[in-house]
Amino acid sequence: MGVEPCSAAAHSQDMVRRRYFDHVSPGGVDLTGRLRKVGYTGKSAGENLGWDADGTAAVVVQAWIDSPGHKANMLRAVYRYAGVGVAIGVPDPPPLPGSTYTLHLGNKLR
Repeated sequence: MGVEPCSAAAHSQDMVRRRYFDHVSPGGVDLTGRLRKVGYTGKSAGENLGWDADGTAAVVVQAWIDSPGHKANMLRAVYRYAGVGVAIGVPDPPPLPGSTYTLHLGNKLR
């Protein structure tokens, strides 16, 4: 179980569908807004984003580990749960093969 895997999957799908790559949607919805929409009540939450044209999760996870900011986000002691969402396709025009990943981190399941 994760923090909120359905919100992570929805964000990955939205980024691919609307061709953007950001923590804030073109309509202005941020992580807090996405999590509130699905009923998350935790006091802490974090998010990592990634995409890979080869479609391999291992490449994205390694990039997060190699990035000091992303790695620190994953290792914050306050986070106890994680939810991962994957969407086929990448947000970069023109449409390319691959996958887009959203990792949600939090201190509660909901």
